[in-house]
Amino acid sequence: MWAKAIMDEYPNFSIVAESWVINPIHLSYWQKDSPIAAMSGFNSHVTHVKDFSLFALFTNF
Repeated sequence: MWAKAIMDEYPNFSIVAESWVINPIHLSYWQKDSPIAAMSGFNSHVTHVKDFSLFALFTNF
């Protein structure tokens, strides 16, 4: 995976990804070392995940 290759080469590098999912459990799947993703054998190696839950709150108000 591309994120693992970057983190192996540059261990202090920060990767920020954005996700348009609203549910925090779904969002946590994409976070590095997520126990939720580990259940399916996946690790994104993405160190920071940005969500848009606040956006969804405002648009569904």
